[in-house]
Amino acid sequence: MTDTEDLTRRFRSVAALIASASIISGSPTLVDRVVNALSPEAVIRSLGDSLRIVENALKSDREPSIREEKVREKENDEEKTVPTIIIKVKEDDKTETYKIRYASLPSSEIVRDFMEKTYNNVLIARKIGILAQSMILEAEREI
Repeated sequence: MTDTEDLTRRFRSVAALIASASIISGSPTLVDRVVNALSPEAVIRSLGDSLRIVENALKSDREPSIREEKVREKENDEEKTVPTIIIKVKEDDKTETYKIRYASLPSSEIVRDFMEKTYNNVLIARKIGILAQSMILEAEREI
């Protein structure tokens, strides 16, 4: 496994956090700031905003809402349980449900490690931003 593969696996939950916040806010700005970051400060600001948005949605008893769940899926006649982030947002007069599969929210230790790695090499954050964008696209296709 290459270093990039290791990092995208290690920080997948950070990508899921940023993707979730972007879906909840209805704006690509959070992801765009990370993907196009020239300095760690832009990444850290986006990460902080993402944490705040997701925290508010977790505490909310109405939409937008977010929760983590183990979802049962059938693949090739085999049933398995997949960690999934489920996001509900109100769009116009209806509620849309987005699912980010094979994802969970990051621990504080993962967030800390991601920030340290970003300060050492901002390209790591840009790769995670691209992963977050792909999660959004995948979640939108599953509506």
